[in-house]
Amino acid sequence: MFYSKPISLCYAYRPPSSKVEWLNLFSEGLDKPFNENKETVIRSIFLTVIYLNYVYNSNSWLQLMESMKFTQLVKCPTRTTEYSSTLIDVFTNIPGNIIEINIPSYALLVTTSQLP
Repeated sequence: MFYSKPISLCYAYRPPSSKVEWLNLFSEGLDKPFNENKETVIRSIFLTVIYLNYVYNSNSWLQLMESMKFTQLVKCPTRTTEYSSTLIDVFTNIPGNIIEINIPSYALLVTTSQLP
């Protein structure tokens, strides 16, 4: 018989127009798996932006992740423009259980043509 431990998977998106209260709501959602000591993986777009090797994000967000012992697994930019780079957030509280993170380096390009 195969036994496995429960895992909590979370996907979240914080739009740029969101209010500060989003952090409280997100934190409340993590309370149960944290208190039950469940392995948790968070896949999110929290707009972590890298400006000239300086990572900018809400200090409150980073403090929350650190206080709950989460580790960011994506270390390199996943989208780069002329002025900034962003990365996809993948956090886990048990990083040793993740063998590999693979972010494809290609994108879907859609083109249209106008008929005469």
